[in-house]
Amino acid sequence: MKRSTIIELACAVFILLFVYTGTTKLMGRQTFAINLEQSPLLAGYATIISWLLPIAELVIAVLLFLPPTRKAGLYAFVVLLVIFSGYIVYMLVYAPRLPCSCGGVVGFLTWRQHLLLNGLLIVVGSTGLLQYKKIKGRKLKTFIKE
Repeated sequence: MKRSTIIELACAVFILLFVYTGTTKLMGRQTFAINLEQSPLLAGYATIISWLLPIAELVIAVLLFLPPTRKAGLYAFVVLLVIFSGYIVYMLVYAPRLPCSCGGVVGFLTWRQHLLLNGLLIVVGSTGLLQYKKIKGRKLKTFIKE
């Protein structure tokens, strides 16, 4: 499989995921905010996070969709998932009760399953970035030879 095809497939999956989760959170924003208020770590920031997080997910989806901003979108996707994963680890270790602020299909996952899914997506996103760098490196070498 060509490197560019790997990147395209990964970005398509990430776009679908973030459009779905961002839209779901915005459509149920009040419920999302109430669930965030149950988090010992995020309670004080629930209102702002309930707006900024889904908007960030949608912006990242747009970045991934547009070829000139795809690399930035991949970086943003991986960084946001690392932050999500850090939050999940914190909650699993320190929270006496685990509230669910996930919407849609992702809401059916346990916290550990969500962490595993995030880990898989981080690996896929990082692999996409590595493939992206290899493609850019090859194009640069070709350009220099000409």
